[in-house]
Amino acid sequence: LTTLYGRLIEIERSLDFVKEQTPLPGWMNGFPTYSMWWMIILGDYYERTGAKLYVQRQLSYLEGLIQQMDTCVKEDGALAYPFLFVDWPTHETPYAEQGGRAINIMAIKRAIALLKAFDRDTTLAEDILSRLLKVEIDCGDKKQVIGLKYFAVGINEEEKKLLVEGNARGMSTFMSYYILKAVASFDRAKAVEMMKEYYGGMLNMGATTFWEDFDIKWLNNSCPLDEIPQKGKRDIHANNGAFCYKGLRHSLCHGWSSAPTAFLAEEVLGIKILEPGCKKVAIRPRLGNLSFAKGTYPTPYGVVTISHTKLADGTVKTEVDAPAGVEIVR
Repeated sequence: LTTLYGRLIEIERSLDFVKEQTPLPGWMNGFPTYSMWWMIILGDYYERTGAKLYVQRQLSYLEGLIQQMDTCVKEDGALAYPFLFVDWPTHETPYAEQGGRAINIMAIKRAIALLKAFDRDTTLAEDILSRLLKVEIDCGDKKQVIGLKYFAVGINEEEKKLLVEGNARGMSTFMSYYILKAVASFDRAKAVEMMKEYYGGMLNMGATTFWEDFDIKWLNNSCPLDEIPQKGKRDIHANNGAFCYKGLRHSLCHGWSSAPTAFLAEEVLGIKILEPGCKKVAIRPRLGNLSFAKGTYPTPYGVVTISHTKLADGTVKTEVDAPAGVEIVR
């Protein structure tokens, strides 16, 4: 949402609401990883908006969550959470804990950055991080776990190969941002190709919003949403889904799945925030196989408008219109 609209009272009220509904030592919605995502979102929100007073009000709760993590990360790095949820494809598999470890690392790193930004003590958080790093993350061939590991500690050459194997096969809606960003770190054109195959397949099936879950395999012999199901073909909605969202309970409008909004801004328009609140923003186009891209990015100072055009010699012509208060670095 901040990629589209910048600072929003609705985001702040949502973060406040789930915090107020989850007195410590609870976990948000009963999921430890949801509390960790709250920590990550808070860090992202501060980076994008510079909402200092708002974030400052969250620090006591943040420190309480760090104390809870302390009880669940053992001295040898073993995890003692009641359970860890990453996404539906890894649910009830050993890779939920592996992805959960990566989310732990991402969350505690975000917490450390926030505490430092507000001159708070980071001793406990840094100790938790050191314990988490004692255990290697085993990704197997799960692209979502590899994507999370990229953000947590980085990935190796074999894991890079697994990320692009089969293109969009094995993609995950909830973790698509992390998968695509990891691929873009070494092959941006391939990342755009995978995004187009995955979300393009969803669009071809009649999507007008982001679905809760989607697998490329669902495209085989399926009727799109905007057609009456035909005899001998699968109903893309009713015949797919698992766990608590079997059949028509599968959500077809799910914010967790909206990765392309942020991915396109960052990896195609090339926007990178260098200072909290967008005081300094780098713009480095990454068009890949595209010939043209244009978009806007909201900041606390106003909207930045960017357009990139690939010229005949392969160079990219960039035009930027930025409000006063935003320093543009190229």
